[in-house]
Amino acid sequence: LAKAVLAGLIRHPAEIARHMEVLGSLKLADGALGRLFEAVVDVALEDHRAAPLDSGGLVTILARSGFEAIAHDLLRADTMPYSFTRAGGDEKQAREDLDEAIAVLIARPEVDAALAEATSAMQTHFTAEAFERQVALVNEQRALDERLANLVQANEDARALGPEDD
Repeated sequence: LAKAVLAGLIRHPAEIARHMEVLGSLKLADGALGRLFEAVVDVALEDHRAAPLDSGGLVTILARSGFEAIAHDLLRADTMPYSFTRAGGDEKQAREDLDEAIAVLIARPEVDAALAEATSAMQTHFTAEAFERQVALVNEQRALDERLANLVQANEDARALGPEDD
């Protein structure tokens, strides 16, 4: 999901500013992907041009910083099943789906950590409350997985139906 969100941010750089607060607190990945994420956020922060930064402009700037190959790989249309990673799709839907993916990306580690803590507490001292907490967190994990599955399914449905005729 981190790769997809990063690709979505490169494809829709105006969304970086909308999510700056949460993106600044994320550590998406180590290595080249993590450095690319930091570079994308830095470019968006430093961009003071009159016109909004577009995807092509962002890719050009990233290429000058040595990220051309990895950015190009992320933007390949066939690599990820989300509307926000595709070029030329419905912009409004892509923004909404990217919002949802970022929300899941932020929530998942918190839920996973809480579940690990609840499981450990339950193993130490089994109580009905501890069990209920664990079950609730497992259900929350499933709900997050379903949200991602819905994003993928909606994108597949849109691809299958093709552009709408007006």
